Amino acid sequence: MEKAKTRANRALIGSILLVSMNFGTFIVLSNYISGLSVQFSATVGQIILLFSISSIGSLIANLSLAPMFLRMRIRSILLIGISCYAAFFLLMAFSTSLPLLYVAALLFGMGVAGCGFVVVQAVIMWWFVRGVGKKISYPSIAYPLVSLALSPAIAWGIESLGLTPTLLVHGVLCIGVMLFAALVLIPERPEFYGLTAYDSTPGTTSDNSTAEVSTKAPTGLTLKQALRTPSYWLVSIAVFLIVGVATGFGGQAVVIFQSAGGVTAIVAALILSVKNFAAMIWNFAYGALADRIGGSSAGVVFGLGVMVFSSIAVFVSGTGGAIFIAAGLAITQFGGMYAAIILPRMFGLKEFGSILASVNVSAALGGAVVGAIGGFIYDATLSYTMFFVLFAAAAAAMVVLQVVATRPRAIMRLEDAAAEGPIEERIAA
Repeated sequence: MEKAKTRANRALIGSILLVSMNFGTFIVLSNYISGLSVQFSATVGQIILLFSISSIGSLIANLSLAPMFLRMRIRSILLIGISCYAAFFLLMAFSTSLPLLYVAALLFGMGVAGCGFVVVQAVIMWWFVRGVGKKISYPSIAYPLVSLALSPAIAWGIESLGLTPTLLVHGVLCIGVMLFAALVLIPERPEFYGLTAYDSTPGTTSDNSTAEVSTKAPTGLTLKQALRTPSYWLVSIAVFLIVGVATGFGGQAVVIFQSAGGVTAIVAALILSVKNFAAMIWNFAYGALADRIGGSSAGVVFGLGVMVFSSIAVFVSGTGGAIFIAAGLAITQFGGMYAAIILPRMFGLKEFGSILASVNVSAALGGAVVGAIGGFIYDATLSYTMFFVLFAAAAAAMVVLQVVATRPRAIMRLEDAAAEGPIEERIAA
């Protein structure tokens, strides 16, 4: 299994690097809100609309990813996404009007999806047999660490160098690391090399035999089969809600801290680092819990956690309140891992990448809708209180939907559908 182990480990390292720069950048984009608002004489709501537009870009990309997984190599998909990212930074640095910023945001959303969690989570799921929950959490742990460094650096850069130089330096660093991960580290599917996924359990296969060479295809439902099941649509709505909450909080975090705590932009950026560190802990805890008790149960526990912390956030204020919001609502960031962990148990790995991409269409829609609502609420009330109420209600609904979608009877129906095979194959037989 040495060849499979080597490629699997490279896949994991490449995934960590790719997501670190991809979502590490997304998390700290709120540092640019004040500077862009001043430069373009725009309201906070108009600038925050960038995040909703980026979610539309993610929606477009996710709609494209489902068929792309079936027809294209992973490296080609990643290069398309990185190209969108590069165009985003150039437009952000040199735009002279809000419409151009909105075009940049659209490209950013396409880049985030095209070289983000959907791709790397599929890669990790393809290459590893055991401990997948924790391994999927590693990229989610890494990007808050990158954000810990990027957030104060961006705040300092904007004040010392200006907005445009800071964007350009940020862009060069981001694109360079992502290209290295895509071109050097991340492999194609195991079957592309005649391998199977790496199993770390001693004695599962011989290290010096040809047992690692296999043409066995992964089992499960096809995308067409999944689309015909109620569980697919229930979990898609659950993803819409929880990722919408995660995106709404992450994209507006700095403004939320300033509003709740009455702190300066620099202090808010430092509190953002607290939020990113807390997100790292929450993400690892979610992955470890999913490996121990199952993805469905872990999703319920964390969904209830979002509901509780959001409810408490309504009543806190001051710097301490802002820190509590940062640490507590960082739990929402598990939404980025949620679909990848819950879907394999439901639909298998046969067309996991395509199913994950199609479900993430709901995630993109959730980010667009919830993010826009947050901006409008703030412009209307100069407060995020009702936003926190919305978070709590969305988390409660997500828990109910997931329980219904993954109840034992529903899982049995999905297993029966997988055993029957696609209708096309049954007709041919």
